[in-house]
Amino acid sequence: MRVTDDILAMARPSTASIAARNIIQQFHSWGIRTVINLQTPGEHASCGPPLTSSGFTYDPTIFMANDIYYYNFAWSDYGEASLSGLLDMAKVVSFALDEGRVAIHCHAGLGRTGVLIACYLVYALRVRANDAIRLVRKKRPRSVQTSGQILCVQQFEHYILPQTVVFSSKEPLTLTTRDRKSAEFTLKQYLFRQRATLHGLEERVFREIPKNELEPNVHRFDSPRDLPNKK
Repeated sequence: MRVTDDILAMARPSTASIAARNIIQQFHSWGIRTVINLQTPGEHASCGPPLTSSGFTYDPTIFMANDIYYYNFAWSDYGEASLSGLLDMAKVVSFALDEGRVAIHCHAGLGRTGVLIACYLVYALRVRANDAIRLVRKKRPRSVQTSGQILCVQQFEHYILPQTVVFSSKEPLTLTTRDRKSAEFTLKQYLFRQRATLHGLEERVFREIPKNELEPNVHRFDSPRDLPNKK
């Protein structure tokens, strides 16, 4: 089910369903270039289709052999990922969207999948956690299943949104002397926050210089394979 124009949430596929439903062909026709799997290998072995030697109900190489990128972030069912781990995942989703549409799944495509998509919306659109959760649930009912998962998205909001605030929005003349000092913002602080939010080529290019958000994005390569080697 499409949660946004470019992000598909789905239950785990299987070798049989991939063949029977022509999923590879469908992904190509929809422009889906990346699959993100949030399952832990071997989970729910007695539920549904049998597991393959990969530990999943399908062999991930079937996607990679058909020019579809594949990522696995092992995340226990009903568990809560770390905030830094969620940020890494959100960055991967953002980078993958430069290549094309993205399909994300866990077991049922509701809990962990919903959390990651909601966190990506917080990261990419700077929206509040509750608004992101409502949007995901509107498109895919019953997503973000537990109170712990709701809290996870809310904590991610409190973790990442302050990193995107660069300058104080208050007029200096309205601040007390103490507040003026706390409102000061150094280049070092700017670069620290910038490193937390940028990813890929932009993270490398703007490692030591501030990025002007009004400027167009730096050149985007055709695929991750084209990125220069990190030294």
